[in-house]
Amino acid sequence: MSRNEQGITLIELLATITILSIVGIIIWNVFLQGYNFSQDSMMKSRMQQETQLIVASLVNFHQKTPEPYKIENSECAITVSNSSEIKRFDHSQLCISSDFTGNVTPNNEDINLTITVEDKNDESNLFSMETILYRLKSGE
Repeated sequence: MSRNEQGITLIELLATITILSIVGIIIWNVFLQGYNFSQDSMMKSRMQQETQLIVASLVNFHQKTPEPYKIENSECAITVSNSSEIKRFDHSQLCISSDFTGNVTPNNEDINLTITVEDKNDESNLFSMETILYRLKSGE
């Protein structure tokens, strides 16, 4: 008797499903890693932009304010205040801090300052920028 069977066996079907599952998992992992890298890169860019905005505002405040002012670090924010104005630098997703706290006399001193911005959801994701708050002094 000769059999001419057409179709696939259960073992062939299971082998095909296993191979397709492995390939699918590999493709999914590559996609997921690319997505995570993209999200991290966008957060880094957002942190850099936020830091640059803060530094620009601080330099502007330092150069245009003739009277002494105070820089304070509070919970994930920087506050700059004088007798007439208060500026608070904070963000809902980022923790902002500086390495300097204290009183500043703009006409007499330049301030070396490091601003650090940290992702609240991922503490290992942070960005720091060093700057100098300066003012042109008379005779220079």
